[in-house]
Amino acid sequence: AVARAAPARPLPRGRAALQFQPPNLVRATQVGRQDGRYFVATEYVAGQTLAALLDQCRRTGQRLSLGHVAAIAQAIAYALEHAHQHLRPCRPHPGDVLIGYDGVVRLLASEVPSGMPVYIAPEQVRGQEASEAADQFVLSAMMFEMLTLEPSFSAENEFQSLEKARRAEVPPPSLWNDRVPNEMDEIVRRAAAREPDKRYPSAGAMAHALADLQKGFMFDTADLADLLRRTFPEEARAEEAARLAADESSADLALKDRVMRAPRALGLEPIYWVGIAVMVAGAVWLAAGY
Repeated sequence: AVARAAPARPLPRGRAALQFQPPNLVRATQVGRQDGRYFVATEYVAGQTLAALLDQCRRTGQRLSLGHVAAIAQAIAYALEHAHQHLRPCRPHPGDVLIGYDGVVRLLASEVPSGMPVYIAPEQVRGQEASEAADQFVLSAMMFEMLTLEPSFSAENEFQSLEKARRAEVPPPSLWNDRVPNEMDEIVRRAAAREPDKRYPSAGAMAHALADLQKGFMFDTADLADLLRRTFPEEARAEEAARLAADESSADLALKDRVMRAPRALGLEPIYWVGIAVMVAGAVWLAAGY
């Protein structure tokens, strides 16, 4: 199960997040301040992070299908499109991507960078301020990793990794996975361009390119839900049991609430209903011949 909370941030930004509830973004449910720190509480998402899914795929040696990759990337791109309309660049990484057991992909717009060179845009390495285009570069890195189970570039040390990030030396995923079509290679290549103005005009434009690509896979949320339940069977069963227990508890509380409201609806206090119940029970006892 996944329950995420956004980090502390200025309260006005938190209130903006609370009012902004688009699809494919983890919803903010409360903003406030505690112990001198601002916070934004978010909804609970029953599922797994993309990071956990990739780790499991590496352990089993099972790659994601092209349809899975296109569906997840498209959902992230659409989430970025909506986030960029109201918030700053999100600087996402696989730990911020939540895939629910319902098959819905959501992005936690935490704005906290991962600190890993592979998820840093070249302009950030050069000391420039990150723009919305930087999120496209990070999404291309996540696509590369989903397609190959390898980072988009690796090196012997962090300095070499940063240098590769600065140069944007991202090879086509098809070099590692020959099932990757040219169209998917091109999406990764364009989003990973060294200069921001060479990337897509917006995350929405990248999402549309992914949507066109996904048409050939005939994929929907049910396929993602099935993938997650097959990959994390024990966790999925535990989550389902917890959900059923919560539903049962909610039903019991609702029934008790209706029982307590009924007397007042008739102008009686609950204590009178207790008396009536005792009298009815006594009448039944006498009728039975006890």
